[in-house]
Amino acid sequence: MVELVIPSQLSFLTLAEEVARALISGYALSEEDRDFALLAVHEAVANAIVHGNRQDPRRVVSLRFILEPHGFYVEVQDQGNGFEPEAVPDPTKPENLLSPHGRGLLFIRTLMTEVEFARTPEGMRVRMYKAAPYRPERAEGT
Repeated sequence: MVELVIPSQLSFLTLAEEVARALISGYALSEEDRDFALLAVHEAVANAIVHGNRQDPRRVVSLRFILEPHGFYVEVQDQGNGFEPEAVPDPTKPENLLSPHGRGLLFIRTLMTEVEFARTPEGMRVRMYKAAPYRPERAEGT
């Protein structure tokens, strides 16, 4: 397990993405699937910073990467008040198609194998799972 804690500033989003990229590099994913998994991580962290913690510099976003032989988990935890995922407007409905926001949760749900949202005492947690076999020979730095 690898944990990363970042301030609620969008400038730290790149760090979270680079850590995720390095950690999942050993999984047998096509380049497209790897990019999709990284997009899901990007969206979850950006949502935690902007919507969960409201970019409050006193709050942090915690990431936990759990690497298993047949897939990996990424947990993103904010310190906000949480939300009801079912209450987020469907971005595929005609009245929402032109909205510049609201597609992040759709991306996360579509691009990962499993996604869970949970309100915790600390804030809101998104737990994402991507099924893929681990291939150590593919890992960065080996």
